[in-house]
Amino acid sequence: MKRPLDSLLDDLRTNPVMPAQASLYVLSNLEAADGARVREAWLGLPLELRREIINRLAELAEADFEVNFGAVFRIGLDDGDAEVRTTAIEGLWEDEDVRLVPLLAARLRTDEDAGVRAAAATSLGRFVLLGELDKIRPIPKAAAYEALLAACVRGRYRNAGSAAARPRIAGLRGQRDGGRPDSPSLRRTGRADARQRRLCDGPQCRYPLGTTGAAGTLQP
Repeated sequence: MKRPLDSLLDDLRTNPVMPAQASLYVLSNLEAADGARVREAWLGLPLELRREIINRLAELAEADFEVNFGAVFRIGLDDGDAEVRTTAIEGLWEDEDVRLVPLLAARLRTDEDAGVRAAAATSLGRFVLLGELDKIRPIPKAAAYEALLAACVRGRYRNAGSAAARPRIAGLRGQRDGGRPDSPSLRRTGRADARQRRLCDGPQCRYPLGTTGAAGTLQP
């Protein structure tokens, strides 16, 4: 009998359209071998379908903290499309795996898209904050901080503690969605801001470099 994941991948190959939402849950908690098979199939999917799937998975992950689409979001980090890469980074917001730090640092350092760099900086700031709260070890915290600092030195960002980039990202993605107030990208932006407040809330908490909103004002 064919496994549900096999059925989904076969269906996507033969009929590359958005599958039923219920079938996407088989992409949760993937083992390494299954993740490799999804990566192979992912490369052959049309761009619009990759965008639709990654956006839907991000929405499902925000609605249900028991699902874990981290393997797919990690695949999305290397996607050729900037929108997919940005959404993949947003989808990894609840993931505190410190092995993400070098992946995010690479996106901040080398990605040619400003929105992707801003999303990577925001997520790296989260790891700096986790380190300040003693939720992760000092080494990954330092790596995240140094990546943000290097980005500032390179002139990619200014005022790295400001929240200026996230409204710009929201504006860009809102244009893509036609400016609809109920668009998925704008809903995700609002929920991401709420997650940041939950992560550190109160007068005793100082947001470190790059944490609030996003990591700074984007350069032209």
